[in-house]
Amino acid sequence: MPNEQRHDVQGFLTRLNGESPRSRIVLEAGFLEELLRSAIIRRLADNRTSRELFGEESSIGLSVISKYAHALGLIGQCELDAIKKFAKARNMIAHSWSVDFTDAKLQKIAASMQFIVLKGEGQMQDHQRCFARLDYFGVYLSEELVNRFSKMPGSIFNGGEFARGVVVDVTSGKREIKAERMP
Repeated sequence: MPNEQRHDVQGFLTRLNGESPRSRIVLEAGFLEELLRSAIIRRLADNRTSRELFGEESSIGLSVISKYAHALGLIGQCELDAIKKFAKARNMIAHSWSVDFTDAKLQKIAASMQFIVLKGEGQMQDHQRCFARLDYFGVYLSEELVNRFSKMPGSIFNGGEFARGVVVDVTSGKREIKAERMP
């Protein structure tokens, strides 16, 4: 699927509106992970190893992929810290049918996400505040990263000459390097 379709944030948000609160958090985390993966791949050389490490078949989760994105300068420290907490909340929701927004551990994670400040949150019930903080973060960062990454240049890698083998004359010690040009 072309990136334009996969990263159609308005289409994603429209589709998200019909989902349950739990599903929203899981889907937002998945979308953020996809955005980070595709941005990382754009920064790396276009080869099989990059695709194996960060492509769609990779098993690296949101928390770890966000560390790589930070190391490449794609996201800031505050975003990284919030994503790791968001990923932890997503894992709690996705891996236990009994966890919902009334869960004290999930509320504690959401409360620790100071990246999102909710005006008037004192009037909200605890479970509403927990969901709102997680949901607003997922929606905001999805929009932000789509915009940021759409302006990002591709890899600075422009190819080179790489060894593909060495032939050694054992009597003289002379070496002949076989090379290939990579685009």
